[in-house]
Amino acid sequence: MKSTWTTKIFTTTFKSEHSPREDNLDGVRIERVPIAMKYMQYLYTPDLRNRLSAFEPDLVHAHGYRSYQTEVAFEYARRQRKPFVISMHGMASGYASMVTGVSAKLPYWAYDRGRGLQMLSRSDAIVVNSSLEENEVAAFLKGRSDKIVKIPVGVEDRGRAEVEPDQRDQSLLFVGRITRDRNLPLLLRAFSMLSKTHPRLRLKIVGGEGVRSSRVRAGVMPELKALSSSLGLKNVEFTGELRGEALQEAYRNSDIFVYTSLYENFGQTILDAAAYGLPVISTRVGVVPDLIDDGENGIILKANDSPLELARAVNLLLADVDLRRDFGKKIRAKALGLFSWDKVIPAYAKLYQGLT
Repeated sequence: MKSTWTTKIFTTTFKSEHSPREDNLDGVRIERVPIAMKYMQYLYTPDLRNRLSAFEPDLVHAHGYRSYQTEVAFEYARRQRKPFVISMHGMASGYASMVTGVSAKLPYWAYDRGRGLQMLSRSDAIVVNSSLEENEVAAFLKGRSDKIVKIPVGVEDRGRAEVEPDQRDQSLLFVGRITRDRNLPLLLRAFSMLSKTHPRLRLKIVGGEGVRSSRVRAGVMPELKALSSSLGLKNVEFTGELRGEALQEAYRNSDIFVYTSLYENFGQTILDAAAYGLPVISTRVGVVPDLIDDGENGIILKANDSPLELARAVNLLLADVDLRRDFGKKIRAKALGLFSWDKVIPAYAKLYQGLT
């Protein structure tokens, strides 16, 4: 579909001196607005109002919630009487899975009871990416869900180079930013159990350390490596962040994708794994209920499952190559059938055209 829109994306950056202030990619203009101050995840960008006004858009789509940038976009859209769309990206109540204690949650509560709900109630559309997020936002708005539009994140047809099991050792894969709520100690402890019966089994943990809230203690990567060492694990590789061909090879050369997160706004790497034809074992987060039919094309873990239960799920697939291939084939077909960009882009075009 050829777009007739002229699009500009305003994004923030901490390192503006190392990045061009403006890019042009396939007709989309990208401007990076330097960040002047930060409180928790609230980033102040002083020049955004002027840049947005100079562009004079017909529609404003803000990504993120509890955000200065979204507030500026909302104010501009209301003042100029332009349609305003907001993508929540799991920010309605996802913080509850990342921070603990009344003092840590108080800024979120205060914002929601004032500026936040006012902004959401006056938006023209609220985009969510999954059924779980749709339910979460509906509950957050106390049932006022007529403005909620579900449009998933898209995925490309990744293809997959089939490797026969006897050509290499079996391998488990996790891909994601390394944070505490990803619950990776569960995976390491399950892998310790599996290693006793599968001594050549390998585990690759791909991702750099991140902190999803400034109220969450950092330093999870050294703790995970220390746990791996204390368990005596020999075949665990922490690769750090991978991109491009290196990341593609990690997917292609693995047998099972395992995801143990406690919360996820969507879970793009889960969808990517499915597009590569990897059978997926995951907790019920983000895109999982829309993608995985438990026991048919993958396995959904319960939130309180133990390392033993995770090890049993992995062992079920390790022991049956035909089941692995069947799950991989089915989940790949579902991923490409429901989440291809050929479906996602027209959904956005329909939304925008209906508002302008």
